[in-house]
Amino acid sequence: MKLKKISIIRLITGLLIAMVLFTTSCKKPTEGVKLIVNFDPIKTTFSIKFIDAKTGELIGWEDNKIVQVTICGPNADDVIDNIGLQKSSYSSVKGFLSLALDPDVVPTKENPATFTVVAHLNGYISTSKNITIINEGKFMYEIQMVDFNNLPNGVTKIVDNSGTTDTEGKVTGDINISTPGGDARLFIPAGTILKTVEGEPLIGQLEITLIHFSNMEDESLLAFPGGLSAYATMPDGSEQNVFFFSAGFVSLDIFDGDGDEAAIVEVNPLELTAVVPEETYNSDSQTGIADGDTIPLWSYNEGTGEWAYETIDTIVLTNKGTYEVTSELWHLTWWNWDWWWWEWWCYEGLHIYFESEEYYCDCYWWTTDVRNPYNNTLLMRSWFHACHGEPVIFWNAPAYFPVNTYYSSQCYGVYTEMDYYYYNNLCLPDILYVYFYAESMGTTVDVEITGYCASHPEIIIRPTLSYWVRKWDDWCFRWFEVINGYGEICGVELGETYIIGVYADGEWHEHEFLIEYSTYVQYNIEFPQEICSEVFGL
Repeated sequence: MKLKKISIIRLITGLLIAMVLFTTSCKKPTEGVKLIVNFDPIKTTFSIKFIDAKTGELIGWEDNKIVQVTICGPNADDVIDNIGLQKSSYSSVKGFLSLALDPDVVPTKENPATFTVVAHLNGYISTSKNITIINEGKFMYEIQMVDFNNLPNGVTKIVDNSGTTDTEGKVTGDINISTPGGDARLFIPAGTILKTVEGEPLIGQLEITLIHFSNMEDESLLAFPGGLSAYATMPDGSEQNVFFFSAGFVSLDIFDGDGDEAAIVEVNPLELTAVVPEETYNSDSQTGIADGDTIPLWSYNEGTGEWAYETIDTIVLTNKGTYEVTSELWHLTWWNWDWWWWEWWCYEGLHIYFESEEYYCDCYWWTTDVRNPYNNTLLMRSWFHACHGEPVIFWNAPAYFPVNTYYSSQCYGVYTEMDYYYYNNLCLPDILYVYFYAESMGTTVDVEITGYCASHPEIIIRPTLSYWVRKWDDWCFRWFEVINGYGEICGVELGETYIIGVYADGEWHEHEFLIEYSTYVQYNIEFPQEICSEVFGL
C-alpha cells in the first residue's frame, strides 16, 4: 500500500498540530482545545455499487459478502480510495465501494483517464467495468454480478461431469454438451489434449461449466462480463476503448478432479457454437443479420478485464431456420462475438439540461438507458449528476447511431414527462431539454459529518466525501456529499426515520435519524488507524 500524493494534507495537519502543541499555556497544550482540519483535496470520485444481477439487491448488504476489486489499465496507478490511500486491492462493504483519482491527475479530452475495475467474488462470475473520463467530477457506476446458482434472465448454464482424460491429458471419448434451451453447445473430440497454463495435463474426470449470456435480455446485457463499453486489443495490436454490438457471450471453464484448470488445447480444437437471435443487429451492415455475415470473436482476460481480438467467424442459417456461429478454440477463456464501433466513438457529445418547476434538490442523479431502435436492446447505461441550470454531457457514446434514451431518478421521487427521447447522434454538441416533475417536495435537513482519530481525539477532521441515504424501510439509496464536513439531505419526509451510510477505507459507518422540523444530522466517525497515520499523519 502507498500514499498517493496527498502529502500536503499531512503537512498542513502537522503544522496545525505544531501550532497547538507549542502554544504557551499553563494547561496541557491540547486541553480544552478542538483543532479543526478540513480535508478536501480530492476532485474526482467514483461511487460504485455491486448489484446481484438476478435479485437487483446490493451484494453483501444482508450477508456481508465482500467483492474484491483490483484496478488495471493505463491509469491504474492514479486510482486511490475516497480518503487518499492506494492499495493493491480494494474491498466492497455492504455492496458499496468509493474510489477517487489522484488530484495531481487532471483528465482532459486530449489526455483522458482510463482504467478498469476488475471484480471477483467466490460463487459469482468475475466481471469488470471500463471507466474513461475527460474531466474532473463525480461519477457513479453499478456493476452487475451473476451468482452461479441464481442466474438472471437471459443467462443459462450447464455443469457436465461426463468427460474424462487419461494421464497425458487426452480426452477419452467425444464430449457433447449444451446449455438448457440449446443457446450454446460445446464439442470436444476424442483425442484432444487439455493442459494447464503451465503445460501440465488434466487427468481423470472433468468438470465442464458452460454459461451463455443472451444479447437480447436486459439482465443478461447488464451483467455481461467486461461490459459492452470495453478496453480491448484490436486486430492491429493497438489498445482502444471500443463499443460492442454483441451477438452473445459464453464462459467456458474446464477443471479436473484435482482442481487444475484447462488453458491449452492440443491436437484438436474445441468447437463452440452459439445460437444468434434473428433480431440481432449487425453494426457493420447497420441492419439485421443475414446468412454469411462475418463477426469478430474476442477473448476475455479475467485478471485485467480486457478483451482481445481473436479471429473472424461466420454466421450461418441452419436447416432449422436459426442462425448460428461456430468457433474453433485452441485455448480456454471466455468468449464474445461482437462487432465493434470505435472509429465513430466520442468522449463527449449531447448536452442535456434537466429542467423542472419543482426543484426540491439542487442536484439529482439520473440513470440513463440507451436503446437500439432497431430491436430495443439495451446498448449502455450511464449515470449523470445533474444540477439546476447546468448541463450534463453524454460521454463514451457511439457516434452517428440513432438511439432512444430513457431517464429515471425514482430514488429521488422525480420522473420525466416523456417516456423516452429519440436522438440520431449522441456525439453532436446539441442541447436536449428533459423536463421532469416531482411526486412530493419533502423537506431539507442539514448534515454535519466529522471524523477523529483515537490517538488524537482533540483534532476534528472535516472530510469531503459522498454518503448514502435511505428510508429505514426502503432499499432505494440516494447519493449526497459533504464538503469539508457540511452538506444537506433534500426531499426527506417529516416524521420518517432514515439511515445514513458512509464508506471509508473498506469500512461502513451507519447512523439512524428521525426527520423533524428541527432536525440537524450530526455524525462523528472514528477513522481507522491506517487512515490516521497514512493520510493525516496522526
